[in-house]
Amino acid sequence: MRRLAISKPPTISISRWWQRSFATSLHHLNSSNNNNNNQKSSDLHNDFNSFLRYAQASELDPGSTVYVGTLYEYTVLQTLCRLGMTLRRVGGRDDRGIDIRGTWVPPASRHLPPPLPLQVYIQCKAERSRAGPKYLRELEGTLGTTTTPQTPPLGILASSSPCTPGMRKHMLLSRLPLAFCCVAKWEEGGHLLQFLWNSPAGKVIGRGVGVTTRYIIPQDGYMATEELEREAVLTVDGEVVEMGYDASCEQPAP
Repeated sequence: MRRLAISKPPTISISRWWQRSFATSLHHLNSSNNNNNNQKSSDLHNDFNSFLRYAQASELDPGSTVYVGTLYEYTVLQTLCRLGMTLRRVGGRDDRGIDIRGTWVPPASRHLPPPLPLQVYIQCKAERSRAGPKYLRELEGTLGTTTTPQTPPLGILASSSPCTPGMRKHMLLSRLPLAFCCVAKWEEGGHLLQFLWNSPAGKVIGRGVGVTTRYIIPQDGYMATEELEREAVLTVDGEVVEMGYDASCEQPAP
């Protein structure tokens, strides 16, 4: 059994000179004029590694809500990019609850025409407690203002905890295309642990596409007494789709 290629972002080592230069630039950005005073911190990072550099240079508390939430959003982005999605982070005050947006061309069945690109709206929740149906209702509210009969977007709720029975029931009763994915936090591997969707989502994703789980075999081998981790992977016509991470799948910020 092959292991799906999963790369954990490298530890960033920043020189003292770079830190001083960054801090000086950040000071000028925040004090030179009113426009710069209104600059968002998210303008200073646009991917996983740039956020780690920003967090270290700005001495952002790793236990803060901003750090934990942003790190998880970039983790979800990289993980879902491995499924063939093209994504960018858009989290902010005016995002209407959406943290990541992009497109997805699901893998196609050999027996069906190629699927059309889907607009995807992703909401991320990195919370210790399990996410409840209220987050799906928030996502539905956003989708309800953007959905058209011709091209309904796919709403995905990404959480670091598994789907609850209440969420499953809510998804099944919803008329909007909804999906749920459980993505482990970065420090726990960032694996896709669960991916499920309702019937309306299945129609836009395409028939023949499914999900299964498999064991992750460490590249350096493992002891027989070790408990292997599992991950969720896509299947088409019952066969696992091997997809790896491609940095080009991350859309640059507009």
